[in-house]
Formats: sequence, C-alpha cells, structure tokens
Amino acid sequence: MHAGMIGWEGHKMSKSRGNLVLVSTLRGQGIEPPAIRLALLAGHYRADRYWDAQVLDEAIARLHRWRTATALPAGPMPPTPSAGCGDTWPMISIPPKRLPPLMVGLPMRWSTAATTPRRLKR
Repeated sequence: MHAGMIGWEGHKMSKSRGNLVLVSTLRGQGIEPPAIRLALLAGHYRADRYWDAQVLDEAIARLHRWRTATALPAGPMPPTPSAGCGDTWPMISIPPKRLPPLMVGLPMRWSTAATTPRRLKR
C-alpha cells in the first residue's frame, strides 16, 4: 500500500529477483525476533531504505542497551521511602488530616462528569 521499498545488495527486495531476506533464515541464524522487529522499525515505514548487516547489528545493540537499562538486580527489592503511606508522611509539609479537604476540588477539574463521584458534582 503505502510502504517504502527495502533494498538489499543494490536492488529492491522482490520475489522475482530472489533476493529476499526471510525472517525464518534470520531466526535460523539465531537472531531474536525482537531484534528483527527493531531492525525493520529503524526507518520510517514509508521511506525507502536498505537492509544490511549494519542495520541488524544496530538493532541487536539497541535491544541489548534497552535490556541492560531495564534489568533489575537479582534478589529482593531494597526498601523505599514510598513503600507505605506511613513512610511518606514525614516528607509532606501539610499534616495528613488536612489533605482530604484541600483535595476536594481537584477531581472536578481533571475528570469528566462520567467519572466524577456524585457527592463532588453538587
């Protein structure tokens, strides 16, 4: 439809030319599906682009960086100050018992009539 052409070895990929790079072939070489997807998404879908080893290598490196950045350390999670409400109150300068009256008007501005509780609509 509106997709750009993907070239390989100086020509656009086509069945008639027989120069297709098949996902099954890449999978057989041990390339992970997320890396293949990232390589395909590296360019705008309407733009013509070339497929080569560099595109795939960059996608594999990008996937590795994402996984490294989002990896959690092994073992139990360390306790955080926001683990419970009791831990967070010392960080707030307004006493907890005064918060509900201060927050009454907030939902009126940020919600629709369908999501606003009946008591706040009055």
